[in-house]
Amino acid sequence: MLQHHHGPRGRREGKSLFTRSRRTASPPLNSSVSHFMNPAVDLTIEFKSERFDYTGELPPGANGGNCFYGKDLAEFMCKVLEQHGVFGEYFDEDWGWLVLAHENSEPMIEMCVYHWQDESSYPQNTWRIRVASYVHDRFLYFFYKRREVENSSSLISSLRSIFDQADFQISIFGESDDW
Repeated sequence: MLQHHHGPRGRREGKSLFTRSRRTASPPLNSSVSHFMNPAVDLTIEFKSERFDYTGELPPGANGGNCFYGKDLAEFMCKVLEQHGVFGEYFDEDWGWLVLAHENSEPMIEMCVYHWQDESSYPQNTWRIRVASYVHDRFLYFFYKRREVENSSSLISSLRSIFDQADFQISIFGESDDW
């Protein structure tokens, strides 16, 4: 067995290198630190609608060649959100469609649009949107770090109004762990 010699500056017999402080309770975290430990909850909207195409021909170059439905839903979201003071644009991604928007200058709003198909082979008209808001915090003067924040109450109210007034059959409007 290998033994270490600690010499005159080493630790005393029976003392651990990692000793506990005499203070038993830790001080409360300030809000900026506790925020990093409790990330904001994303909003999930799941619904059924025949309004958006889920059976037609898809362009072969869309979504990095993966061809996902949802472009017309992303266009729709940009159009109706603009009527509520939320301005954005949409992009195709290799996983689906992305809407980037903002109410004011910050926070930025990210909406991931998915055609939610289960394992069955027949086409379904189920859609899912994940809504998250974030800000860019500056650190080391030149760099920015993305930090999620809560979705604003005005954004949630606008989305609720949009989905309540349309011909959507909503199954989820809130938090969901099923992603």
